[in-house]
Amino acid sequence: MLIKHRTDKSDLVVIKTHMPTSVYKDEDVEDVYEQLEEEMENVKESDNLIFLGDCNAVVGEGHEGDSRKIWIRS
Repeated sequence: MLIKHRTDKSDLVVIKTHMPTSVYKDEDVEDVYEQLEEEMENVKESDNLIFLGDCNAVVGEGHEGDSRKIWIRS
């Protein structure tokens, strides 16, 4: 979801998302990243951006046999 609040100086853009967990297929996760990238293309450099969401990150090493993946995007 993208919300844009127009102001005189610069716009305030809020992007809210809920990322899929590691139980989803890789294709489903990639679809969410593609949607986010499309939304980000609507944000100008002069805009103030707030990103809200549950990224379902996994930090650190998993237990032996744990097949969860850590998604890192730059």
